[in-house]
Amino acid sequence: MLAAFLLGFFGSLHCVGMCGPLAIVIHQQANRKDHEPILAATLYHVGRISTYVILGLAIGSLSMALWGSLQFYLSLIAGAILILAAFSLLPWERQIWSLPGLKQLGEWIPKAYGRFLNSPSRWAPFAGGMVNGLLPCGLVYLALSTSMATGDIVLGAQMMFLFGLGTIPALAATQFAGWKIKGRLAVVRTYVLPPFLVLTGIFLILRAFAVPIPVDLRLLHEMTNIPMCH
Repeated sequence: MLAAFLLGFFGSLHCVGMCGPLAIVIHQQANRKDHEPILAATLYHVGRISTYVILGLAIGSLSMALWGSLQFYLSLIAGAILILAAFSLLPWERQIWSLPGLKQLGEWIPKAYGRFLNSPSRWAPFAGGMVNGLLPCGLVYLALSTSMATGDIVLGAQMMFLFGLGTIPALAATQFAGWKIKGRLAVVRTYVLPPFLVLTGIFLILRAFAVPIPVDLRLLHEMTNIPMCH
């Protein structure tokens, strides 16, 4: 669960680059309509995370249906994807918008987002956030691949919820501080996210092979207290 939150947190600069402009517009529109900016930002993030949770439920139910027969492959593929992404060996960001279904989705999202922005309703930021959550994004697909490896519908939804929470700090800072925050976040994404992706990928690969992984420090304690024969 912590891995999902950290994935969103460390990869949040990616969110700033892609979703930052949309988040800033929500903030600006709230000011123009004399709506409370904090409420508008909250509704936007709740809507965005709601979409992530729905996607997590869908991918979790799919993985649960396939888990018995494809447990090894799902976890192995998810781990490999994370490691390849860490070394930028998986260039989906340049190719993703050219895919048939995603291309149409990418063209529909700005139009739908614009309609919600022009709506006088206070709930418009929530609807805009839900649409924003559908934006084709490599980071979201990394999170979904990790959720798929859980083999559980509830865990899949929980992981996407925590992933969404992890992205809030950077996007909220961008909403209220503008692009001044972007340079500082670049360091986190460049130097922290890749090692984290590698470690998470290794964990999923070990999980695929059913390698036991210590969950506490008992192993370390036992190694420091090895009985010696005299």
